[in-house]
Amino acid sequence: MLFTKWDRFSRNAGESYQQINLLQKIGVTPDAIEQPLDLTVPEQLLMLAVYLSVPEVENKRRSLNTIAGMRRSAKEGRYVGATPRGYDSVRDSIDKPLLVPNKLSKYIREAFELIATGKYSQREVRERLSEKRVNISRSQFSVILNNPIYMGYVRLKAYNDENEELIQGIHDPIISEDLFYRAQKTISGRRNKPLAYKTKSIEKYPLRGLIECSKCGRNLTASSAKGNGGMYYYYHCSDGCKNIISTKSVHSELATILSDLSVNNEVKELYSLMLQEQLKTNSKEEKNFRKKVKRQLDDVQSKIQKTKNLFIEGHLEKDDYGQIMVRLKTQSAELKTQLSDRENDIDYNELGEYMNWGFGYVKNLHKYYEQADTEGKRLIVGLMFPEKFVFEQNRLQTNHVDETFQLLCNGSKGFKRIKKRDNSKKMNLSRLVTPAGFKPATLRAEI
Repeated sequence: MLFTKWDRFSRNAGESYQQINLLQKIGVTPDAIEQPLDLTVPEQLLMLAVYLSVPEVENKRRSLNTIAGMRRSAKEGRYVGATPRGYDSVRDSIDKPLLVPNKLSKYIREAFELIATGKYSQREVRERLSEKRVNISRSQFSVILNNPIYMGYVRLKAYNDENEELIQGIHDPIISEDLFYRAQKTISGRRNKPLAYKTKSIEKYPLRGLIECSKCGRNLTASSAKGNGGMYYYYHCSDGCKNIISTKSVHSELATILSDLSVNNEVKELYSLMLQEQLKTNSKEEKNFRKKVKRQLDDVQSKIQKTKNLFIEGHLEKDDYGQIMVRLKTQSAELKTQLSDRENDIDYNELGEYMNWGFGYVKNLHKYYEQADTEGKRLIVGLMFPEKFVFEQNRLQTNHVDETFQLLCNGSKGFKRIKKRDNSKKMNLSRLVTPAGFKPATLRAEI
């Protein structure tokens, strides 16, 4: 299986490894024409990691830049998202999107007024609107009633350390704040009281579903038992299998392994050099791409101006002029979109900082594990042991340790504590491996 470059194969490192593994199982060897690799050579896995990780980080950076741009617009009071019912999206004097109420807005206002009286259910209000040929689905109607956009505010969702807040919008409101909150009070009074949450016992068993039974191969579940000294917590098998392990023993051994991990300096230096070379290549290609698109855009703009001149001078019929302008403006919009998608240039020096952070992340993995919540702990363990593990004779045993950890941490005390269950099994590419320093896209294990 051939393709031009590895970033044409995929821009998701985790999914890439999974697909490579599947292809190799059916006898297909993927390779890139411009970036050929011999995947049977373990050292070339480092180069593969570089080729797959850089495009993924670029996508992540563009995603973060897009989120930042959308949040910046929201903080300016501009609504970002699909146009809500009751509004039309137009362009203001500086060619930015702006919401303006349309003919449906009076029915939205009527809906809020009816709900606020407390005399009508949402179903009854929808039926009254339907009689006026205004059809709104039940789910959409619920969204409308809870959307502050109609009282002139933009909801800025919580993100990282920023709490959710309402920003005064620059658009005209359809209803007053008083009417909106009276409707909210009525809606909340009609809702059933929420059920009490169940105890989140999973916090006591962060490895549940990640450990296999050494006797029968099934996933271990978990439970607690009360004894003379208090509560005792266990991972155990079911259906008559009497394999029971104290959570304290498993957690203690895993903590020791993580705290004793260290990065092989020779591998680190080699990985750094290869990544730097790849980043230089990508930076050059990015600049060449932007220059090419800008030249094409200038050429289209020149053609647009020439077409206008020919029409003004009477050398073009109106129909011909219209068809040509539509085609040229479509080309111009497509080129501008290509530039807009790359509006925020990737800082390739920053990618190097990510790499250094990644080495530090592996070295201090025990600290991150201790501070992480249950989901974070499961992500870390799933990254290291993509095929799960067993705990037998007070030792953590597995058929498969993630290749990136093997390359970076081979020879460290922590790595030596991990016992191989089957040394004859050939090393397969991990389904979940991501290059050091980069968070895995997902965790396949189930709770």
